[in-house]
Amino acid sequence: MFLVARFILGAGIGGTYVAVPVYISEALPLKHRTLGLGLINDVYYVGGLLSAGITYGTSFLQSTWAWRLPALCQIVFTVISIIALPFAPESPRWLAYQGRKDEALAAIAQVTSDGDISDPAVQLQFVQICESLDYEKEMETPSIKELCVNKGYRKRMLLVFSVAIFSMMTGSNIFSYYLGTALTNAGITDSTAQLQVNVVLNAFCLIICLFGTYMADRIGRKMLAIISTALCTVTLFIIGALTKEFGNSTNKSAIYANVAMMFLAQGFYSFGWTPILQMYPPELLSYQIRSIGMSWCITWQNMTILIPIFAFPIAMNNIGWITYMMNGGWNLFQLAIIAKYWVETRNLSLEEVSLLFDGEIHSQVTGVKKIIEGVPSKLDAEAVLAQVKPDIKHSTEPVDE
Repeated sequence: MFLVARFILGAGIGGTYVAVPVYISEALPLKHRTLGLGLINDVYYVGGLLSAGITYGTSFLQSTWAWRLPALCQIVFTVISIIALPFAPESPRWLAYQGRKDEALAAIAQVTSDGDISDPAVQLQFVQICESLDYEKEMETPSIKELCVNKGYRKRMLLVFSVAIFSMMTGSNIFSYYLGTALTNAGITDSTAQLQVNVVLNAFCLIICLFGTYMADRIGRKMLAIISTALCTVTLFIIGALTKEFGNSTNKSAIYANVAMMFLAQGFYSFGWTPILQMYPPELLSYQIRSIGMSWCITWQNMTILIPIFAFPIAMNNIGWITYMMNGGWNLFQLAIIAKYWVETRNLSLEEVSLLFDGEIHSQVTGVKKIIEGVPSKLDAEAVLAQVKPDIKHSTEPVDE
């Protein structure tokens, strides 16, 4: 029964990893989108902290409740989500695509201007969304073949695949899987002591990934990935060197240095890849392929993680420290791909990202970030709004909350 429950849980988690980033990217205003998307993965460490704390507390129970209680506690946040979801606004882009434009306008106003649909920033965002979606409606939903043939779609999907693969192969799985061995070598063999170390590690990674999310709008997604990958690469080479020189040694200084590098490596990964994993892919994808693109992203993540799970243990047993060096070498390849081919999406609305792939924005409205910040649009706002007056004819009064 426990195994069956794990399969059901896995299916549910897979669905949420597709739906949540799609919804948050479409529903949140530009100024909050980075934080919202980054927190999807960041709060993983909140769960890790709670899990480690609860497991530590129940480890003293002399019954099956030592493992039953931690498993049961996982239902708490699921119930909270089910209760809260009916009160969340629908995606304005989904509403507009369905032709429910009055509701789309109200949804934008709800998250942007406290329900005031007469706010020019709200109306201009509404126009940009509607015009861009009208352009997409003129085209049929792309098939898998078209995703490969069309230049814009192909580049979007290749970048999404790169996120899925690189995030699983940067070295984090080596760091997490072999931390227990490193702790044992350092003399921390007691299971309770190792639990305490995990609590500290989760708290450390939570702080680091929140800082990374904060920096995503300041240095950009691309630079965040470059810095995170570069730092992980350095630690991989250092761990490889320490393992080569002191792998079978009882030198405590070397063993402690190895543990310290494992900790730092987890932090370096958390700085960039933890927030980027759910932040960057939905921003890259246009409306018609956002859901299917995220589905493929999660699929490739789960396929790629099989490599470190099954292949790395064999490699560690046969070539030892060289495994770390090989992973570091792979990271250099990742760095080259990110530096050359990744595009920057910060400060762009989802509709404006099309400029990076299609060479144009499919709307008269541009510069949404500046509009939201109060900088006048280069366009005559009244002229733009007049063209879609039937869609926003109710926009003279604020929406009643």
